[in-house]
Amino acid sequence: MSVNDDLYIAKIFALLHDPPYKSYCIYESIRGGLTGHEKEAKMFREKILKDTVLKQINWRRYEKLVREADTVSSGFDRLFLDFAVKTESIYINYIANIFNPKYYEILTTRIPSIDYLRNISGEIAEEINGIIKKLSEKLGTDEAIKTIYITLYALLEPLCYIKGLIPSLADTRIPTHTVMDHLYATAMTVNLLFPQRKILSGYLIFIDFPGIHEFVDAARKSGDFWAGSWIISEVIWKLAEKIINIYGPDVIISPTLRMNPYFYFKYLKNILEDIDREVYEKVKKIAIKFLNKLVGYSISVEDIMWQPLIPGTLLIALPKGIKWCKNRSEITNNIINLYYESWNDLIRRITNDKKPKPLQNLLYKVLEKNRNLIEKPPIGLRIFIMDIEEVCHKLISCLKGNVNACKDLGVCSEITKISKIVDENFNPEILAKHLAFHVALSTYLRKKTDIEKIPSSSAFWIYKDNENRLIFLGKQIGGRKNIGWTPCSQCALEPAILVLRKKRGKVGEYNDRDFKELYKLIGENEIKMFAKKDFEVHFKPGEAIGPYCLLKRIVYLYALSRRKQFFVSTDDIVLNSYKEFVKKCIPLNVRRDFIKELVYSLVEILSEKYGILNGKVESLRMLCQHFVRQLIEEYRVIDIEVFLLLINELLKKEIMRREEFFNILSHASFNVLKNTRLNFEDVLRCYFEHVCEYEYVRDFYEYCIEKFYKNYREEMKYLILKNILKPSIRYAIVYADGDNVGKIHCGYLPIKCKDYINMLLNLIKKYYYPKNEEVERALEKSFKKICEILKIIHDDEKYIPVSPTYKAALSASIMITALKDIVTVAENLHGMTIFSGGDDLIALTPIDTLSNVLLFRKNYEGHKCFHEFNKWPIVSAIPYGRSLSIHVANLSDLMSEEIARTNESLESKAKRSVWTYNEDKEWRKDALVISFSRSKTMSCIPLKNSKDKIYDELIKLLSRLYIVFKLYILSPSLPEDFEQKYGRIRDLISRNTLAIRRIIDYIFRENITIRNKKLREEMLNKILGKDMVIRDDFSLFNTLIHTYKKTKDGKQISSIFEIIDFLKLIRILRGS
Repeated sequence: MSVNDDLYIAKIFALLHDPPYKSYCIYESIRGGLTGHEKEAKMFREKILKDTVLKQINWRRYEKLVREADTVSSGFDRLFLDFAVKTESIYINYIANIFNPKYYEILTTRIPSIDYLRNISGEIAEEINGIIKKLSEKLGTDEAIKTIYITLYALLEPLCYIKGLIPSLADTRIPTHTVMDHLYATAMTVNLLFPQRKILSGYLIFIDFPGIHEFVDAARKSGDFWAGSWIISEVIWKLAEKIINIYGPDVIISPTLRMNPYFYFKYLKNILEDIDREVYEKVKKIAIKFLNKLVGYSISVEDIMWQPLIPGTLLIALPKGIKWCKNRSEITNNIINLYYESWNDLIRRITNDKKPKPLQNLLYKVLEKNRNLIEKPPIGLRIFIMDIEEVCHKLISCLKGNVNACKDLGVCSEITKISKIVDENFNPEILAKHLAFHVALSTYLRKKTDIEKIPSSSAFWIYKDNENRLIFLGKQIGGRKNIGWTPCSQCALEPAILVLRKKRGKVGEYNDRDFKELYKLIGENEIKMFAKKDFEVHFKPGEAIGPYCLLKRIVYLYALSRRKQFFVSTDDIVLNSYKEFVKKCIPLNVRRDFIKELVYSLVEILSEKYGILNGKVESLRMLCQHFVRQLIEEYRVIDIEVFLLLINELLKKEIMRREEFFNILSHASFNVLKNTRLNFEDVLRCYFEHVCEYEYVRDFYEYCIEKFYKNYREEMKYLILKNILKPSIRYAIVYADGDNVGKIHCGYLPIKCKDYINMLLNLIKKYYYPKNEEVERALEKSFKKICEILKIIHDDEKYIPVSPTYKAALSASIMITALKDIVTVAENLHGMTIFSGGDDLIALTPIDTLSNVLLFRKNYEGHKCFHEFNKWPIVSAIPYGRSLSIHVANLSDLMSEEIARTNESLESKAKRSVWTYNEDKEWRKDALVISFSRSKTMSCIPLKNSKDKIYDELIKLLSRLYIVFKLYILSPSLPEDFEQKYGRIRDLISRNTLAIRRIIDYIFRENITIRNKKLREEMLNKILGKDMVIRDDFSLFNTLIHTYKKTKDGKQISSIFEIIDFLKLIRILRGS
């Protein structure tokens, strides 16, 4: 067998070295059963590999290697525990959050029998065996071993949970992670020990695409924004695939391939479909079922494959000495070559379209003229390579007192004190072996990233004399040729290769000479097929596009030709939400009549308003019919600008703008709905179900309808309906980012290690079985040593061990959040995901659904700080906050500038916010900031207090405020009333909570449009959150009153700040 075969066999053994129900085997053993978890693992492994090329493998040959990988993957804490407490000494039926043991959950209320677990695991093994046996029969030995491993890696976890196998702990002495976290981490750790080494070996490699925001954020249309993100995601994924092809899926530490749709539906499709299509369809079906249950929604494979999901960074672990993993130089050169290959694979895929539409074909010709400019990616990679064997040797030297070795690793030189903590039988070599992974990722990587950079200019620049210089060697199509180069109007960094000047004196028309030059690129037959109006949808007069920005435009056209639903412009963001609402409230059996009547109503209103002559009415009708069908029936791009230009040609008058047309559309829709005799209350309910998280506000909405709306006059009901039927001229850019995720990756937490272990020990002492004081003392002693060692290494008390299993749990948590965020954007906000990376998110959404934005905070923290499957806690969620920025912009605003403002608000406001609660300890970040492009108005709202999360209640509160504004229960003039009466005395009452309470009560009470005192008081309590209890009868209202924001100089400013923020938010929503 080849070395590669040995590597894959060792990883198969590692992935199956524990049974998926390990902790229940321990429970059975403690109760006197003859069940050993290693024996159960062997039975499970044999069933899976029965009648395959691996059925007669001598597994003993790999036992030592896998045993070492098992220990190292658990972290150096396992080293101490193994000497103190035997694995099968205690059982606990709870799992603690690995990032904060304050949060824990019961695994099962009824511990299953071992026979029941064997039966389920037998079904799992049988299904996996049926799949890999077919692969084994169709492949040669080498390829079969590799393919079996990859398929097993994909199926093990999904099938265990789908079949109903209850999550199991990996180690009952450290109940912070599941056996799945541990098994997948052990498979990865094999790379750092292979073939069999006394110390750790292999390489940890950090790959980074620098300057992502510069590339992605340069966008005029939502399609550009998405395309920039997708290009990076796709290229980095292709690079990962090429590495997986050689070394296996486990080498990608982050982003994890567990629960990763790209792995299931791209990579596995590529390798399995050609071998046996039926096998891949089975694997695909399992993956879909698993992901659907994981996120609680039916995922479309087609849609998820177009979602940018892979970040611009990879962390990988590679085995030393196999293939090109021989030294740093060879690794760097190969990764760079694979990166360039991945980039060119993407270019070929996009430009070698077999059936391009005429517009695509034209753009391909423009790009082909400048092929030399895009043959290389816009920027090179930064690559940081850590030789783990070198880290181990330096660590050994450091432990022996070499100060220079300690300095090079970034650890405290006092590390020699560790020898006084550990027992005499511990030597530096053993300790270094188990510490190396932690040191490499918690200190050494951060130290290296501070000093190492690999600059690489884009294709049309050179780096000379410490500056970038332009060497534009491209071919410009259109524009003036005697003025040097024209900067790209989208990014301002690239020289334009397509210039489309405006026609003098003509609004919305191109320069004839530029268009003639474009036509020269295509033949007469193609010119006949070419529709200028299609071109106008994607390129506006006055644009000058550089090579990479043109590539973005081509990419989204490529996606548009393959997806049923896709957003190209910001108009689509607004109108898609409107479309979904109308389709939801108009029954299918009357929808055709509704479309017909809406067209008639639009024509009637436009003709009457603008005096369109009879001879042009038919042309107007056809235009309106095309627009309405696109809007309601078809998955088509709706370019409102082009539609309005065509309408204005008929009018021969001044331009009708979006807002004016949206008013007309609202009026026409209202007329049709009125005539269809649909129940207005049903339409209203449809609307609020569409824009709010309805389960949060169902009772409140029904209360508003029953107590207020039903008593309105018809004129008021008509006004409300017209209001909700009018599309907005604004949209929202949403950024979300996990707080301090970089530190969490390094094991640095907001709590001290001693507090961490105390919470863990308290949980164990409370629930473990059988009770044994000696075991408790041994655990306490071991945990104490771990914290003392970490404190010495880092000269800081807030580190916990970073083990391969810790990284596996963290990466899985981030991947699950990323999937949930994608679903939330589509289903709850009716928007477009630009990028979803788990800790960070970028999306474009309509503003009607803004109250649902806080669901991203909920996605991040899961249910009770765990991500669940079938209501079982399977992965720890990150419980340390996620800041959000919402920036409301007008459709006519320059998108790239608004994107920059959104990110700036996130970084400078939400991420730098400091809060206190009742003068308790302060906390930072975990805030929602809301800004508005046409105003200096900005809100910054805390998403927790010092003890409790309040984002769930805030979702309800924001939704309630939105409802009462839309139903005219709360006066739109409320913010102005407050500013006029109390704006000048805010600072004077900043610490007087009684005064604040009275003022807020008064100003809201006065702006509730109801005379009945009892109803007014009831409504006041609801819209201020007085009925939402946070803790000990303390309401959301009181919580906000007692929460303070601190300034940079440490002063506490207005305790009314949060309430003022809400008032500012109201003002923004009112302006919508």
